[in-house]
Amino acid sequence: MKVARFQGTQTRLSLPRMTKFVKELKTLKRKNQRLQKRNEELKLQVSELRHEARKVEALIQKSNIKLLQVWNNTYFKPKLLRVA
Repeated sequence: MKVARFQGTQTRLSLPRMTKFVKELKTLKRKNQRLQKRNEELKLQVSELRHEARKVEALIQKSNIKLLQVWNNTYFKPKLLRVA
């Protein structure tokens, strides 16, 4: 009777490969932390802009403004926006 032997791939993790993986892991952790910090900053900025937009919308409704003058920061020229 013949005994079947299973042959599988052997994972070799030599010291240089382990060192490389550890360095990559640290790099990815730092990158992840930077991205999470940036994500939180952007969420905060979105929240502030939404709050500001609600204030402006309330002011428009309160004042019954039909045209709104908006300053365009790139050209420093005012724009007129028609408010519905």
